[in-house]
Amino acid sequence: MIFKYFLIFLLALSAFLAGESLVLEPSEIALQAPLPHQYPPGDFPANSAVRVTVEAQNDWSISCLYENMTAGNSVIPGDRFFVRKQGEDYLSMTSTIHIGSGAATDGSFVEVNTLEFHAHILPTDAAGEYYGSIKFIDDSEQEMAVLPISLTIEPYVNFSLQQPLGPIVFTIDGGPGVYSANEDNYAQLNVDGNTEAWQIKAAFENITPTCNLVGNNHFVRNDALPFEHDEGAGFGYMHLGYDRVVLDGQSEGISVRSRLFFKLETAYNLEPGQYHSKISFDSPGYSNSHTINLEINVEEYLAIEVSESKVNIVSEGPPGEYEADKLVKLKVASNTSKWEARAQGEPLKSDDDEIPPSRLFINSSAKKETGYVPLDQEQIIATGTATNMAEVSDLTIKVKTEWEDKAGEYNGNIYFTVIALP
Repeated sequence: MIFKYFLIFLLALSAFLAGESLVLEPSEIALQAPLPHQYPPGDFPANSAVRVTVEAQNDWSISCLYENMTAGNSVIPGDRFFVRKQGEDYLSMTSTIHIGSGAATDGSFVEVNTLEFHAHILPTDAAGEYYGSIKFIDDSEQEMAVLPISLTIEPYVNFSLQQPLGPIVFTIDGGPGVYSANEDNYAQLNVDGNTEAWQIKAAFENITPTCNLVGNNHFVRNDALPFEHDEGAGFGYMHLGYDRVVLDGQSEGISVRSRLFFKLETAYNLEPGQYHSKISFDSPGYSNSHTINLEINVEEYLAIEVSESKVNIVSEGPPGEYEADKLVKLKVASNTSKWEARAQGEPLKSDDDEIPPSRLFINSSAKKETGYVPLDQEQIIATGTATNMAEVSDLTIKVKTEWEDKAGEYNGNIYFTVIALP
């Protein structure tokens, strides 16, 4: 952040009125921000005191009066411009201040006072060149000398980011979707400055270890200024991207306090593990930047679906093998490097009979080499690698009836599971 404040007092060496002569020494003093640059702006003293001397033929009394420094519509008023007389405290220059009096000096210069000045600069004071003056007057309010004052305030934008101890943490405990940062994980963004147009931009850095998650999967919401709705992220959130304006303004005198909330969209299944990234923030044109660390904890995720909730098998003839009326499509989602889908049946029961699962069979298109297998124990019906929810097999189900099976309606279940493999 670069900002400088210079207050320059251009001093009239002397003025002669009604037999009085006033001298100001030195002839020029400056008010400059200390290094390293002070933030927030505050009190800036002149680099030298001003010694005021007078030569007068009669009794004399001298006061000074501050006339506001201005830059366009911006003003440094008297309650923020101060003078200190020798041995006294600082006084705001909101009215005429008496600095000394005495008798005729018999042709010699005598000291009236030694004055110290400082100005109080606010973070919201607009950048620009300010001009004003200090008038020195006698007891009849006749002007004896004028001290021109100039103040240069350079434009600046300063911002800070505060976040909870440690990084912003995301816990990914499901499939692709939009995830909020863990509870109370937000960043406090504070912006101060004096420029008319300003921006705070954010850039997303690549995740390590490398994965297929990119910057456009990040969302940020700012509670100070409204943003358009982004589909999928919820009202008020915006895509972060690789270089995105997250906060801006067009008015002089910046003082913004905003909280930033984060969401993460996983468009693909991420392999289980811990990932790290950063979001860097900067204000274009100003040497001020901050970084937020991100931690993404991806838990193991497995999901399995079947296309049908119920199939019917009708045995209308002699004992034999009868197929279900519908083909069942198997879908699996997993973020593990290897997975295995399994099926197992339970007895088919009627009111007074049952058919054991050893006579309930399944055939998987993903395991053609095995053909139909009995479901009295777990059978592997598909294997694969990390995938979004996708069809992995077509399943055909059949039952074998025997002469001793009683006529009636039988009901039962087939259970499908998916597990991660080492």
